[in-house]
Amino acid sequence: RLLEITNCTINRQIMVNEAVKPLAVMHARNDDDGSFELRAEPFPTLENGCLFLRVVHLAKEHTAKEKARTRRTANNNSFFGTPFIIQVFRDGEKVGELRQRLGRMFEGEKDFDQWALYEWKGNELEPLDDVEAIWRPTDPAASLVLEHKNTAPSTQRKATNFYSKPLKIKS
Repeated sequence: RLLEITNCTINRQIMVNEAVKPLAVMHARNDDDGSFELRAEPFPTLENGCLFLRVVHLAKEHTAKEKARTRRTANNNSFFGTPFIIQVFRDGEKVGELRQRLGRMFEGEKDFDQWALYEWKGNELEPLDDVEAIWRPTDPAASLVLEHKNTAPSTQRKATNFYSKPLKIKS
């Protein structure tokens, strides 16, 4: 399958019979000031009673005020990393089993148990805290969100370092 990715979220799946945008348009800036990216990945067979859902990474908030909220919106949150697609059961499955399947994908992560799991519907993040609760995907356009600390090194150039150097004028 071919996926269109914008700002660390999977925008959509490009169908086989769909024309792909020219390279110059793909790398042009869009309204959100992010560039488009295409990613090809193997297309697993869809099991009976399942559907594919997107999973994105959300930077963990560090303030106590944000931690105290149980229901947050996806506005002004920073997504990072590589989004992916997971197969989920339409009839539902226990949140604990879903977390175990996601955990197997991140075997090297020691603190995976501390990562928060949300369902992102529209503009709202619904926490999936109760491991015994049965979670049913209500909207195929929804996404799952893993909230955790971004441990990747920053790729932005630090403007403060550039401008903090003294200016020498030679005469």
